[in-house]
Amino acid sequence: MVLSAVDSYGDLNGIATVVAPTTRRTFRMAQIGADVEQLDRLGAKFKEKAAEITQMQAQISSQLTNTWWKGADADKFRAQWEGDMRSQLTKLKTLLEATAQVVVRQASDQRAVSQN
Repeated sequence: MVLSAVDSYGDLNGIATVVAPTTRRTFRMAQIGADVEQLDRLGAKFKEKAAEITQMQAQISSQLTNTWWKGADADKFRAQWEGDMRSQLTKLKTLLEATAQVVVRQASDQRAVSQN
């Protein structure tokens, strides 16, 4: 069996080809690293979506306040919104912000490793 890191065009491109008398199989070589520009965009997207949650909370709160709705169901819903519902959205916002920080840090770490 022959192991070659050269593809059929003679270029070394991370593909290993195993040639046996009756079998030809191609395997991807392991790769590590990251496209830092893509990580930057991903981090920005997480930040953007976190900010949208803040806007969404404000818009829903405003509309709920300005909606004529009286009675026990209205009171119960408003209490749920101000309590658990807003809290869950705030937790999601915090999670998105923390994830953005992780992704941005990964991009920074990758830049540092690539420069060394």
